[in-house]
Amino acid sequence: MKADQNNIMRFLDGHNKNFVIPVYQRNYNWRREQCQRLLEDILDIIEYNYPSYFLGSIVSICDSRDYLIIDGQQRITSLSLLLLAMCHIIKDQNINTTLDEKIMDTCLMDKYAKKEDRIKLKPIIDDKKAYEALFTRENFIINSNMTINYNYFYNRLLEGDIDIDKLFNSFFKLEIVDIVLKQGVDNPQLIFESLNSTGLDLTEADRIRNFILLNESVESQQHLYQNYWYKIEKNTKYEVTSFIRNYLIIKKHSIPSKNKLYVILRQYMDKNNLSSSEILEDLLKYSNYYKTIIEAEYNYDDRIISNIGYINKLDVNVIYPFLMQLLDDYYLLNLLNRYELVEILKLLQNFIIRRSICKLVTNSLSRIFATLSFDAKNLMGNNITYVEAIKIVLINNVNQRKFPTDEEFTKALYTRNIYKSFVAKDYVFHMLETYNNLESIDVCERLELENRTLSYEHIMPQTLNEKWQKSLGPHYNDIHKKYLHTLGNLTLTSYNSKLSNKSFLEKRDMERGFAQSQLYLNQYLATLDKWQENEIRSRAKILIERCLNIWPYPKIDKKFKSYDNIYSLADYVEFNSCNIKYFIFNNKKTTVKNWTDFLLTLFNQLYQIEPIILNEIANGKRGNLSHKISTIKWPDSQKPHKISGEIFITGKNSVQTTLLTIRKVIYEYNIDFNDIEFCVTTRK
Repeated sequence: MKADQNNIMRFLDGHNKNFVIPVYQRNYNWRREQCQRLLEDILDIIEYNYPSYFLGSIVSICDSRDYLIIDGQQRITSLSLLLLAMCHIIKDQNINTTLDEKIMDTCLMDKYAKKEDRIKLKPIIDDKKAYEALFTRENFIINSNMTINYNYFYNRLLEGDIDIDKLFNSFFKLEIVDIVLKQGVDNPQLIFESLNSTGLDLTEADRIRNFILLNESVESQQHLYQNYWYKIEKNTKYEVTSFIRNYLIIKKHSIPSKNKLYVILRQYMDKNNLSSSEILEDLLKYSNYYKTIIEAEYNYDDRIISNIGYINKLDVNVIYPFLMQLLDDYYLLNLLNRYELVEILKLLQNFIIRRSICKLVTNSLSRIFATLSFDAKNLMGNNITYVEAIKIVLINNVNQRKFPTDEEFTKALYTRNIYKSFVAKDYVFHMLETYNNLESIDVCERLELENRTLSYEHIMPQTLNEKWQKSLGPHYNDIHKKYLHTLGNLTLTSYNSKLSNKSFLEKRDMERGFAQSQLYLNQYLATLDKWQENEIRSRAKILIERCLNIWPYPKIDKKFKSYDNIYSLADYVEFNSCNIKYFIFNNKKTTVKNWTDFLLTLFNQLYQIEPIILNEIANGKRGNLSHKISTIKWPDSQKPHKISGEIFITGKNSVQTTLLTIRKVIYEYNIDFNDIEFCVTTRK
C-alpha cells in the first residue's frame, strides 16, 4: 500500500489513465443534498480564499492504465459531472475561453485512446450508459442519478453567479490522500471491512457483493457481475438486501437479523464450501422466483400467477421466503403438480385472510412462514402429500399463530371494521363479487384506477340525516356505530357520488341504482324495501356463507393431526396449554423437562458465555430483575433454583412470566429473540 498527499486535478490528469468503478461497487447514489454540499464547499474556497480543502481519501488499485476505485467513486463521479457541466456551459454560453478544451483533454477524456474508450471515468453498467449519454447530450437517461446531478450542476452554473475560471482554479485546492493498493499484495476486502467499521454507509447487500466479487480477477468480476449480480439487482428491483434476507430465511429456516446478513451469508458459504459462482447461481435462481412473486398480478389465463397476485393484495411480505421455496419445489424439484401448487396458494390466502379478519397478531407470521416449507417436508411420506403436510402444519398452530375456525371467522365477520384500516378489503370484495362468476370483472383493478370506476358504498351512510335516523328506529345511533363499516353494510357501485346519503329506496330505485346493478353484491339489495339492523345482519349472513365457501377451513385426516410447533422468543404467544420439548440456541438442540428447566438450562448456557452480565442482573445493576434473579437465596417456599455460582432465581412462575424473564435477560445479552427457538406440544 502506498499513500501520498495529492491534488484532485493531478489525480484526474494524465493520458493512459482510466478510473474504473469495479462491478462489486454499488451504483452512483449521491443525491442533490450531497452534490449541493460539495458545490457549496468549493464555492467557499473561492469566497474565503482558502489555501486548500481536504476532500478525503481516494483508495484505488492500479492495474496497468486502469485505476480501480475502491473508495471515492461518489466524489470522483460528482466532480466529473461538475467539470462536464462547466464544459457545456462554456460552449452553450459562448464564453471566451479554451478552458472547456483543457478540462476535456486533461480530466474527462483521453484523446489518444480509441474512440470507444476515450471517456476516462468508467462507471458500472447503467451508470456508464447514463454518463456517456451526457457527453453526446443525446438519449439522456432521465431517471439516472448521473443525469439528475449533472442537470443540477448545469442549472446552478446557468444562473450566472458563478465565475467559471475561479471555479476551475478552486479545483487545484482540493486535496486528497491518494492510497494505491498493490494488486495481489494488499487485501481490498480488509479495506472494505475497515471502511465499513468506521461509518461508511454500506448496505448489507453492498458488503455481500464486495465479498463475493472483490477477490476474483477483473475478468471474473466482470463475468460474475454481468451474468449474475446485475440480473439479481434487476429481478429484485434493487432491493437486494431484502431479497438476501429472504434467501437466508429459506436456507437457515430462521429469521436473520437485518444487520447480520453479510456475516451469516459468509458463514453459510464457508459451511457449505460454496464458491462465488455457486452462491451467485443459487441467488439468481431464487431472484427469478422473487421477480415472479413481486410482479404477479391477477391474470385470467394463469392460475398460479393470479393466486400469487392475490397474495400480494394481502400485503404480507413475510410470506416471500415460503413462496420462493414453493416455486422451487414446483418448477425445479417437482415435489408437487400444478393443481397442488394452486391449492396451496389458495390455502395461504385462506390462512392470512381468516387471521386478518379475526385480528390475530401479525408478528408471528414471520416465524410461521420461515419454517413452513421445512416443517412440511419433515412430515411428507407415509401417504402424506405436500398439500396435506402444509395443512397439518398450519392448523396445528395454537393461540396467536392459529388457523381461525369457521366459528371464530363467522363471529368476527359480523362486526369486523372492514372499511377502515383493513388492507385486504379490495381483495375480499373482489373475491366476493367474482366467486363462481364466469363473467366476473377485475374488482381490484377497477378500485385502484385513477378514475375509480368502482368505489365502496355504505348502504347506511356515514352521516345519518333525519330520514335515516327515523328509518333505523330509536336505537339508530347504536346500530350506526356497530354496523357502519362492517361487511353487511358495504357494497360496490360505480355511482358513489350520486348515492351519497340518499334513503335506501332512493338508492335502490334510482337510475343504475341497486335494482339495476349487474354486480352480485347488489342482487340481494334489489329485493329489499328497507334497510335496518335485521337486513344488515341478513345480508352479512349471506356474504359470510359465501366467505366460508371461498375460504373453507382445511380438512385433514385425524390420524395426522399431531404435530410439534417451533416458536422463537420473538413470538408473543400464550403457551399456558403447551409443554416444551426442547430449545435451540447457538445451533445446539437441548431437550428440557418443562418451562422452568428451559429457563435454568438456557441461563446456565448464557452464564458460560458471559458470567458478568448475569451477575450484574442478579446484583440489581441492570435489567430490573432483582425480584426474579438474585445473589440472595429465597426461602424454600419460593422454590428457588440455583443457576451458577451464587445466582438464584425464584421457581414459582407462570409460563408467561418465565418467558418474560428470559426475554429481559436475553435483551441484556444483546441476543436477537429470533436466535432462540423452542418446540412445544399441546397438552392433552
